[in-house]
Amino acid sequence: MLELTEELESLEKEVAGVHSKTVKRGSKRLHKGQILWEFHRDTRSIEKVKYEETQVDMNINTDQLKVKRHKLIIDDNCVYVIAINKKNATRKLKKLGYLKVRQ
Repeated sequence: MLELTEELESLEKEVAGVHSKTVKRGSKRLHKGQILWEFHRDTRSIEKVKYEETQVDMNINTDQLKVKRHKLIIDDNCVYVIAINKKNATRKLKKLGYLKVRQ
């Protein structure tokens, strides 16, 4: 019985090593004129986000199309906000409580 539990534990470790866990945090489509901003909690600064651009080949009826795909470079210590400009992004961050309101 002890041998079976040891084998089971070793198999569970192998399976855990094979299946890497990827978490999808979400997706948003931006409307025309909108920009995705990131707020760094450590430095308290707001910047435009950085994307990783890739090209994907689409084969449809032997016609080759190249489509650009953008992947967001995610930082765990950042908050992401969609806004038209930097001023509106700060306004939204104040509303969410990440920035203090001056009085």
